[in-house]
Amino acid sequence: MNNTQLNRTLDDFMAKKVKSDQENLRVEELEIASEARKRWNIETFSDEEFLNLMIKKSVSVRDVKSMLFTERKLNAKNRLNRDEEKHWSRINFSAAENVRKKLVLSSMSKANAVESYKTWLRGFLERGGRLTNSYNYPMPSVFFVAKEDFVMIPLYGSSSINVIVPANIHFLGGSLGHSGLFLTDKFEVVGGTGRVPIYSDIRF
Repeated sequence: MNNTQLNRTLDDFMAKKVKSDQENLRVEELEIASEARKRWNIETFSDEEFLNLMIKKSVSVRDVKSMLFTERKLNAKNRLNRDEEKHWSRINFSAAENVRKKLVLSSMSKANAVESYKTWLRGFLERGGRLTNSYNYPMPSVFFVAKEDFVMIPLYGSSSINVIVPANIHFLGGSLGHSGLFLTDKFEVVGGTGRVPIYSDIRF
């Protein structure tokens, strides 16, 4: 075998190796996406669609894998001692919330949140709705406006958000957790606390 033939053989081998590695990586990534999707109750997408969403939103598959590994470790029969378990539970919960929130917020914007909420609130009140709370401070930063069709991934406690959904934007499903949706097409509030507050910077 001359040098040209040898180099061609090596090139063919490397090309097949690269292709095989890429295929194996894709399989592993799909398995990770599948587990995360099931844990987060995401039924709107297939495993492949959810993986593509993670990639599109720049969510690290490696971070998700690490988070899921920690959860499996905590759920194993041979559990950690109590203090270490609590420590890792806090770390894992925080990591999970950060990943989930990054996915959700990639479809959201804070721009025009006050005006968007004012539009929703006007329609809600004109249809007979009632305020539940009045606050003497500006609308908090937990309000966002959906800028594209979106899926919700459950966020809890202080990580939860309120999403104002314009009439031309569609909620594609998922689990809300403690988050709430303010739907402009029907002037309804879904999920969250169910409260309809007014703030000091909301005036008609």
